[in-house]
Amino acid sequence: MKFKTKFNKASFSFKTKLLILFLLISAVPLVLAIGLNAMNMITDLEQNTIKDGELRNRIAQEKITELYEKNFNILHVLADTPISYHYPRMEGLI
Repeated sequence: MKFKTKFNKASFSFKTKLLILFLLISAVPLVLAIGLNAMNMITDLEQNTIKDGELRNRIAQEKITELYEKNFNILHVLADTPISYHYPRMEGLI
């Protein structure tokens, strides 16, 4: 019993087979190159994102530290003013 197939082995010409072979030979390295470049790009983007986040955190930390030091210096100045020395204290509440 013989099955009929849509494509017979002899239906493709030599030129067609050769063209398909050349396309496959050129497509495999192209796909590999695209895949490797995509992986390298993703790795680079992850590293750049981490560095950018660390830089932003450092900047925010410096600004918060600067604000804290300014407020702390202001509190010291206010505490040293003569008016705060004469502030009536309520003893006995504590």
